[in-house]
Amino acid sequence: KAEDAKATVDDAKLIQANVGKLGDLFPAGSITPESRAKPEIWTNMDDFKAKLAATQKEAATLVALSEKGDLAAIKAQVPVTINACNACHNTYRGPAKQ
Repeated sequence: KAEDAKATVDDAKLIQANVGKLGDLFPAGSITPESRAKPEIWTNMDDFKAKLAATQKEAATLVALSEKGDLAAIKAQVPVTINACNACHNTYRGPAKQ
């Protein structure tokens, strides 16, 4: 239903806002023992930034589709957005700390 699609706008905007903050979270030398960030972020910064830009693009697409209210398009975009997030996580995030 269109109402269900419209209800995703706030969630999509929250995802987009959070993804937009990620670029500021990894300045040089910011790794700590508690962090799950891998050192490869800083040795492959261009790739990290490219993956982040791809995630930002997919999050923006999710917002745009949510604002249009096309539930089928939103459902198709969600895994694309998740895959963009995972591309970075799989490369640059280590396992959970015990």
